[in-house]
Amino acid sequence: MEKELNFKTYENSWGLILCPIVEKYISIFFGNSHVICSGDVANPPLILLHVASCGSPIWYKNISFWIKYYRVYAINLIGESSKCILTKKLKSAHDNAKWLNETLMGLKLNKFILYGLSIGGWNADNYAIFYPQNVIKLISLSPVQTFAKRYSSIFIKI
Repeated sequence: MEKELNFKTYENSWGLILCPIVEKYISIFFGNSHVICSGDVANPPLILLHVASCGSPIWYKNISFWIKYYRVYAINLIGESSKCILTKKLKSAHDNAKWLNETLMGLKLNKFILYGLSIGGWNADNYAIFYPQNVIKLISLSPVQTFAKRYSSIFIKI
């Protein structure tokens, strides 16, 4: 019941976006990633990774502007408040990068601009460490623990 209410609230929040969006589920080793896509597929891909406990709806005010220049993919962090379905726990930074890489490969994206906010910034930076060849530009706004020692406890929530 609580999960259904969370999904409904999450879906209602997308009504705030003033442009067409498409939802996609990408099947991966760790479960199913949920992605919101918007904009012309001919535009360069911009990957958005959100803050903790928020989900991709945080980008609702920005997507309408960004789609003028990019094909936007707002990827929900698996294990966070979103429509992702986590079936296997992420146990390391490498697992986290692998989850994101499998999601991006499932979207058939191998070169992109990667933008992360807070924990999304950590995810973006972490991904760029393991898969630098795929990242055209990296934008990390207030990334969490990027320049500090990483503790395994971060993966308890993710």
